[in-house]
Amino acid sequence: MSDLFGDEMNWLDDTPSADPAIQVEYKAALGGFLVQFNALENMLADILEMSFRSLKRRDLYRGNEPFEKRLMTLELVGLALPRMHTPNFPELRSLADERNKLAYGHFDQNPYSGEYRVISRGGVARELSAAQIRALEDRALVAWNDVRSCLAFHWFDPDGSMLRRDE
Repeated sequence: MSDLFGDEMNWLDDTPSADPAIQVEYKAALGGFLVQFNALENMLADILEMSFRSLKRRDLYRGNEPFEKRLMTLELVGLALPRMHTPNFPELRSLADERNKLAYGHFDQNPYSGEYRVISRGGVARELSAAQIRALEDRALVAWNDVRSCLAFHWFDPDGSMLRRDE
């Protein structure tokens, strides 16, 4: 008797045949991206804290806002501190969108073929390989370095002398 569904599934033995390493690779890639994005979030919080300290208005920053609000706050702070580096805000927003889709989505794998997709909130499904997720991690590292460039503004006075840490 021939199997109408190919060799993927045998009706007499429906034991999943997908390589479990696929899910392990996905988990590792997702974890790497989320850890790097978290470092980006922490750097953004540090920059905002230093910025409000420079403006002598630490009372205006609470530090527990969502990422998008922190980005808007940094954009506004940039208007008050025009010499400070301006990070790539569209890229930061794009990474935040990807992070939300992955963090709040779920991994849906065919137990026979090993093919998988990520289902985001609202049921939107997309194929996203571990390599693509690792590329997001790389982008998050570049964004972290971009945001980190704002630190230099807070280390030096306009005349180039080092600022005291307690100011």
